[in-house]
Amino acid sequence: MLAMVALIGTIIIVVVLVGFLCQFLFLSHQKERTDADECALVLAHVINDRDRVGQMNTAVERSRELVYGSREAHSELVRDDSDPALEDFSRLLVEEARSGAQLVESSRQLMCGQIMQDLKQSAKDFRKKQTAKAGSNVGMMKVSPATLSAVEVGLPRGVFSNVTATEAFDELLQADRQSGFVSKAGLAYAGDINAKLRSPDNDLDFKLTPLASPLGGSVSPPRLTAISVFDSRGFFFGEKESFVRTSQLPSAVRIKMEMPVSTSGLWSLASRLQAGASAAAGGAMRAPDELESRR
Repeated sequence: MLAMVALIGTIIIVVVLVGFLCQFLFLSHQKERTDADECALVLAHVINDRDRVGQMNTAVERSRELVYGSREAHSELVRDDSDPALEDFSRLLVEEARSGAQLVESSRQLMCGQIMQDLKQSAKDFRKKQTAKAGSNVGMMKVSPATLSAVEVGLPRGVFSNVTATEAFDELLQADRQSGFVSKAGLAYAGDINAKLRSPDNDLDFKLTPLASPLGGSVSPPRLTAISVFDSRGFFFGEKESFVRTSQLPSAVRIKMEMPVSTSGLWSLASRLQAGASAAAGGAMRAPDELESRR
């Protein structure tokens, strides 16, 4: 009888101990998920810091309108056999608009590189912050602080750009809707597009990245998203780090964190708990010349 009581007591103690360790692992994993969400939001905030992505989208769209309007004005003067001096002047305006579009595209590419540098520095800072944290020990189990192991840049699927088309050029608006550049029911440009114009200006790039539009007077903050809506464009931090060449400004990130777990004593084991999170950049501010009624 005493042996049976001792055996049952031992089993109960073991079960309670195992349950306690499992609960400890569960809480540690929850803490890791919280850290992953925090990291994703921090990096998402860096992307559109000071509304740089939103302003660049606006500059691209306005440059596109300028090229189209200048070309249409010049073509109309040519068709009407206008004063040659006016034709020459309008031709100069077209070339100036084209040069401006090329400058905008060059600046957009430089901004893309700057965003990548800022993201990499922020990721390093967050990893350093995590490394400084203390681990946890419970009996024979040791849980080390979660570390940032990988970061990807990309775009959120199904999100429009923050800029809207103008109704001043009806022919352009209809062509953009047929091409899928502009929504059928509104004036919002689609995200992740290169809204090229027709010849002879089809050599110019007008790339718009998906970014949340302002709602009234409020701006959308960085927000967590489902992993399934994240469109990856490459790793730039961690073991899978590679040279990322994305044609669009990034507007979302996905991160992965790992938490080393080990046991000592009679059974010496080691493993890693993993957690991931993705977040979209904060929305754009309203352009000064954009009216609420346009969207």
